[in-house]
Amino acid sequence: MQRECPGCAMPVEIDAAECPICGYELPQPSRSYRVWSLGAVLALLAFLYFWLL
Repeated sequence: MQRECPGCAMPVEIDAAECPICGYELPQPSRSYRVWSLGAVLALLAFLYFWLL
């Protein structure tokens, strides 16, 4: 997965600490963000599973 660098708008790896192009220090997603993201994906998958049955 990739995200956009706020400094130069180039795609960088999601777990990169800094942009390899411009050197911008990328903030790391907080643990709570990752937990909420995982929960949202699991909820969506559960919804689709039961909806398609």
